[in-house]
Amino acid sequence: MVRARLHFRKKEYELALQELDKTESLHGLPEKDFEFYFTKGDVLDALGRYEEAIHYYHQGNRIVIEVERFHYQRDAQKNMVGKLKQVFTGDTIRMPRKDACSHWDKQLPSPVFIIGFPRSGTTLVEQIITGHPEISAGDELSYINRSTKLAGHMAGNRVAYPGCFSGFDSQAGNGHAVLEKFRTFYGTM
Repeated sequence: MVRARLHFRKKEYELALQELDKTESLHGLPEKDFEFYFTKGDVLDALGRYEEAIHYYHQGNRIVIEVERFHYQRDAQKNMVGKLKQVFTGDTIRMPRKDACSHWDKQLPSPVFIIGFPRSGTTLVEQIITGHPEISAGDELSYINRSTKLAGHMAGNRVAYPGCFSGFDSQAGNGHAVLEKFRTFYGTM
């Protein structure tokens, strides 16, 4: 499936479809892999095969709801947004000074995270930036989810995310150490 996603990103839709069809013919339709269905839906949609795409999207949604037992938790999301607004202020998210990062290991990546809702333009932004020869896309990674679970530990206060960043100042000495921990964690994934 990784090959199919890579072909899809390069707009090689027929090759992506071949990879997905190969997976299907070797292993049958995956019973619980909603990502397979969504990927195949995306490829078929890009090829203009809308009826087939809708079928695969429907199957992916069915799995997410039934097997993964996913249900949107509106109150929990509103609560999280409130916490994020409270914690991430101008002081918290300000970029560190260049001289403060001069000691960082140049072999590790310097990630840029593009985060947004579906259909909000994040893929377009990614395609524009990856036009530069020294930048490559990392696809949709689980880094953000994993790092938020470890954030309290990496921030050194063991408070759950996002509260672990209350009072965080990216310009302060301890702020640089925390940022370096996150960068190193990303580089080892």
